[in-house]
Amino acid sequence: MACLESNNKQFTLPRSSLLNSVSILVIAGYLSGCSMAPAQKTPRKPSYALNNVNQTSLARSYRHQINQHKGKSGFVLLGSGLDAFAARTQLFRKAEKSIDVQYYLVRDDLTGYLFYQSLKEAADRGVRVRILLDDQHLAKQTARLAAFDRHPNIEIRVFNPYSRKAPRFAQMLFKVGKITRRMHNKSVIIDNKITIVGSRNIGNEYSEAQAKRVYSGMEALAVGPIAREVSKSFDQYWNFRKTIKVSNLSRPAKFSPKHEKRKYKNDPMAKRFAYALKSSPLVWQIQNNKLPFRWARARLIQDSPNKITQRRAKQGRFLNSTGFEPFIKNSKRDILIITPYFVPRKEGLKFFKQLRNKGINVSVLTNSYASTDVKIVNAHYNKYRKALLRMGVKLYEFKSADGSVNLLKRAKRLANRPAKAGLHAKILTFDQKDLYIGSMNVDPRSLYENTEIGIMISSPKITNNIVKWFDSNLDNLAYHVGLRNKQIIWQDYAKQRKIYTIEPDTAPSQRIWMNLMRAVPGESQL
Repeated sequence: MACLESNNKQFTLPRSSLLNSVSILVIAGYLSGCSMAPAQKTPRKPSYALNNVNQTSLARSYRHQINQHKGKSGFVLLGSGLDAFAARTQLFRKAEKSIDVQYYLVRDDLTGYLFYQSLKEAADRGVRVRILLDDQHLAKQTARLAAFDRHPNIEIRVFNPYSRKAPRFAQMLFKVGKITRRMHNKSVIIDNKITIVGSRNIGNEYSEAQAKRVYSGMEALAVGPIAREVSKSFDQYWNFRKTIKVSNLSRPAKFSPKHEKRKYKNDPMAKRFAYALKSSPLVWQIQNNKLPFRWARARLIQDSPNKITQRRAKQGRFLNSTGFEPFIKNSKRDILIITPYFVPRKEGLKFFKQLRNKGINVSVLTNSYASTDVKIVNAHYNKYRKALLRMGVKLYEFKSADGSVNLLKRAKRLANRPAKAGLHAKILTFDQKDLYIGSMNVDPRSLYENTEIGIMISSPKITNNIVKWFDSNLDNLAYHVGLRNKQIIWQDYAKQRKIYTIEPDTAPSQRIWMNLMRAVPGESQL
């Protein structure tokens, strides 16, 4: 699940056997970064969301609408990665009091540079900026972040940090169940009034700026009561005892903003991406306070940061299940699951069987072997396909080459070369009434190990739009997976019906490797 998110999955260690330990140790060694020298300890002071924000531009602009829709929150769904990134950076420019950002992964690439640059510009204006990052991908960035942290209006904290005195793969081996449990949350809050929550990390591949691969995603931009709930959640993590200042992990590196600018100054893709960002309709809407909100009641479904210190849930109960329980129990007709990583395991099969016995239609869209960025997770999902299909669960697998047509067209235009697509949205719908958008995958790591955050929007209109989009685009997006003579087949309805009897878009060597990976132990950690 979470160590690569396009290197998105983190492989950690089960406790059971020497073979398990050796297998995961090899994977961990491959994924881990360099260790760094520790810095001098700096005391960490608690801080909280600002309350003196009612006279900010954002607060004044949407106050009337919020008052008109008492108890409801306003939503704009962000299906385009480029638009979602444009919305973030434009909202940072609008900020007057505070910006809080919480991410599992911020890449050291073009979008990472633009992201931090926008935050610095806000801090230069006097905006308080709090940046909370998981430590899974920070080994090579820590010193530069410590330099960034020196800005008087910026503070950076790191969640559940690795020691810089020992190799990461050794820590993953000997501190399994502690250091291997990560913060997978993704959110921003501007002036404690407007928020973005969803599936995307910060990286080229999530914002349609990547040359080789781009990922679909979904986020909710929101105002109203839900924004305050996200702020409260952020404060819980920010002040959590396993969250420390980045300056305690590394001495600051020499940091030159001019050098960073020169790095991308003559990059043709950077110029095309910058122009595309300015052209996003959301930029004008945010500038002019004209965001087209749809209003609905909503609730935040989140894990407490204490999840990483608690014993793993057993017998199919995951720690944030209380948030989902009423929606699952009240479903009568259908549940749609869109998840990039899907490993149901035996308890999941039992759960889906119970749903089917109640007459509930269950549809699952997940990555194909060709479109996934984490092959081992897909290989383990493949073990459960026949059982799911036999009980009547509808399975669809995302196409890598020509599935997400608009996504790939935009990416090719920006990068000036072909790209492959991958699924990264995390969406659940219940009876076409309730819509979950968040960071949670349907796999053991999201359910039992890492922390997650998402929003459940209770609106038949909003949910229906997602379901209609799914139904109308499904043939282009995905292969229909089925059984024929007890064997799995993949049906492609995009242009003319074509049936595959082997994994589409894969070579024989890839299929051999997939079968080998199915035997790798440690599925509970995927």
